[in-house]
Amino acid sequence: MAIAFSAGFAPTTFGTIESAQATTYQIQTRTSVRATQHLRSDTTFATPRVLSQSLTLSAYDLRGHDDNDVNARISLRYGTDLGLAERLRQDPLFDARWNDLSLDVAYVEWKPVDALELRAGRQWYRSSLGITDIDGVSVSWQDTGEGLSPFVAVAAGRDVQRGLTPWDPGAWDIQGLPPNESVVVDDPWHLMGAVRAGLTDNSRHRVEISAQQHRRPSGSANGAATTRRFGATATASPAEALTLTTTASFHSLIDHIDRARLDAAYRIGTGVASAGVDHRRPIFDSSSIFNLFGAQPSRSAYATYRRPIDALSTTVELRGWTRFYFDESAPLASRGDEQALGAALANHHRLTLVVPLDIHWQLSAQTLTGSSGGDQYLGTARLRGPGPVDGLFLTGRLTGLWAAPGHHRRDSGHATTAGLGAEVELGEVGQLSVNAESRFGSFTPANMALFALFELETWR
Repeated sequence: MAIAFSAGFAPTTFGTIESAQATTYQIQTRTSVRATQHLRSDTTFATPRVLSQSLTLSAYDLRGHDDNDVNARISLRYGTDLGLAERLRQDPLFDARWNDLSLDVAYVEWKPVDALELRAGRQWYRSSLGITDIDGVSVSWQDTGEGLSPFVAVAAGRDVQRGLTPWDPGAWDIQGLPPNESVVVDDPWHLMGAVRAGLTDNSRHRVEISAQQHRRPSGSANGAATTRRFGATATASPAEALTLTTTASFHSLIDHIDRARLDAAYRIGTGVASAGVDHRRPIFDSSSIFNLFGAQPSRSAYATYRRPIDALSTTVELRGWTRFYFDESAPLASRGDEQALGAALANHHRLTLVVPLDIHWQLSAQTLTGSSGGDQYLGTARLRGPGPVDGLFLTGRLTGLWAAPGHHRRDSGHATTAGLGAEVELGEVGQLSVNAESRFGSFTPANMALFALFELETWR
């Protein structure tokens, strides 16, 4: 069972408040509790009882000049597993699961003029290379004139994800490798410097180039190392109905392009057709999901057509895709030794049967050729409509998967998830939702989970 409660004051981000009469304070707090039980591979049961508490304090227009020139924010997060065995609570390998306190953001922001923004503290730095957590300083400037406006930003500081201290969200490798406590306490700062620049008209055209350098000091356990990344992204509309988007990045660690993508979208009457190609060469990182699932380079292509049919109050979407998996040493233009080919049909329909209903369903199929070939079929359906009480909405969802591996030593199997939910609006200040979900399949025991979420929102 999982239960979450949250109460806050006007969740928002800096820059969304256009006019304020005086200093405005925002408080957000979220408490969540999750209780689950599942069977381990050794036939014992895991029973985590996870408690998570976050608190965010924000202040806008601290000088009271009615222009939001000085703002500040701090966000803390605490988590613990009350079901963790007593013998594991002092084990450093489980440090992040027992009495774990993280500082997510803590910065002060100053806008001396509309075009210039300075920020100091723990913050998120965004660029075409993604989002990076840093302890440092960032300066950004954008011309506020008409038409294409230039912009530039620089940042420098400590890379939060790469340092190993008790305050870091990635303090321990998620594979659970044996830690060295002296490294965790005394690891030198991993420094990061970044710059991005470009042109934008804030609507149809944008181009950006960016660069980052990360340096691990020589005092680190693994010795000194410097890595560099370069990226570029562009969006353009050469015609009223056509939009093109492309992005690419280069990583010095592998001396190769680790990501490249090109997408095109074209309006045809009331419908939209889109297509794209993608190249991925993932980099192993101790804070990445690849610790669990592995990093396999791939190239893919897709095509989609989406069209609303107003007369039927419905929207239809058709998708097709192919993906090639290849060895890391293969050249960029080579074809992979395994290929996935798939297609999907989806529909979103609004229907009135006594009460208005939203119906969504999707069917997809994918086949994989090569040493690990096989077929996969997935279907999902969702129904949402008002309940017998004003402000009450009911939801039902069903998802089913059938997989037939190509290898003769692997059995075919299925998995199903069914859920029922209810949402009730609490005036204009909040919402309460409850969901029950059941999962069962060929290879795992059936289990059930309950979720509840309580949200409040107000201004002060």
